[in-house]
Amino acid sequence: MYTQLVPERQQHVYEVIAQELQHQRDAAKVVELPLEILNIAGVASAGTGEELVDERDQINYRGELPKFDFAIKINGDSMEPRFHDQQVALVKKAFEAENGQIVIAYVDGRSYIKQFEQTEQTCRLVSLNRKYAPIEVQDNPSFQIKGIVIGTLSN
Repeated sequence: MYTQLVPERQQHVYEVIAQELQHQRDAAKVVELPLEILNIAGVASAGTGEELVDERDQINYRGELPKFDFAIKINGDSMEPRFHDQQVALVKKAFEAENGQIVIAYVDGRSYIKQFEQTEQTCRLVSLNRKYAPIEVQDNPSFQIKGIVIGTLSN
């Protein structure tokens, strides 16, 4: 039947089909995503440090998530305004970071979420909230990067 139409009417049929296909795609986008249980691997301080404990928690979450290796709860306000107390950070495992990346790091048995800053002279963990002093880690043998923050879930 389509081939029997003149080109002008074929174009009209094509446009109607394209419009219907777009409506179908849009309808599929509003399908409610399933509720998932997200495991929280522990806490990281956005402040003065959290003692490392093997504390596990779970939250319910509905929505799309980026690919991540572990989730960690943020405690404190040192990373405001970008990160907030009780937010959940999604982390990709890493043992190195690029200058300016937000990392989960361990220093002297405490976990932190901080911005990694490295120059030729120094290496430190920096808070986004300027009321907190940087943590110098240049010559600290206990300093370890555990991951790069790739996203957060709001509380």
